[in-house]
Amino acid sequence: MSFPHIVQNPAILGGKPIIAGTRISVELILELIAVGQTLEDILEGYPSLTETHINEAISWGIRLTDKPSLAGTLKGRLPKDAVGWQRKIRKEWDR
Repeated sequence: MSFPHIVQNPAILGGKPIIAGTRISVELILELIAVGQTLEDILEGYPSLTETHINEAISWGIRLTDKPSLAGTLKGRLPKDAVGWQRKIRKEWDR
């Protein structure tokens, strides 16, 4: 899977993956979802984002959490119930 709207640049947010043309990190989008914000909430709060951007951020997060080698890196950066959150996202995605 490719992520044409997600870029990394060491000069922007320390190299965190961000939505191209913004300073909005994938991490921020995933955190907003994790605390219960809906797609509509996020789009209203961040008008430069599109549904495509958010879907790519979710895909990016799922791709990363599927890699056991990254478990240590992600520990403490995802909600305590990251597995439950991931299942919820996948259910929504599969609709």
